[in-house]
Amino acid sequence: MWEHGRGVRGGSKLSKPGSTPGALVGCGMTIMNSRPRLFSLVSMMKLWPSQKGVLHGIVEVEKLGQFVKMTTYCNKTILVRDSKRSRSARWLRHRWIRDTCRRCRIPDWKVKRFLRGRMQKII
Repeated sequence: MWEHGRGVRGGSKLSKPGSTPGALVGCGMTIMNSRPRLFSLVSMMKLWPSQKGVLHGIVEVEKLGQFVKMTTYCNKTILVRDSKRSRSARWLRHRWIRDTCRRCRIPDWKVKRFLRGRMQKII
């Protein structure tokens, strides 16, 4: 919440002046980043949602500066920008899919694990 006239983000009940916005005071907890980078999501899950919602399995992930180069099991090479707010990062965070790639042959257990609740640890 924006305080009137100050332009400081964070309510007076949750954060102290000068502290990190979003950090809870008095409870010993710190809120983790809810929008991790795309590279950390893809390298952890080894899955990629295409623009049509088809889930592909990832063989290799490589970081090239601000870009991420991925190779899928169906021999497609994808080069995307490493961002927090992209469509694919949002689909991975919220675990949205429409179908799985038949050529990638993602096992059922991996799809079920992907569709299960949130990850235990987000980098």
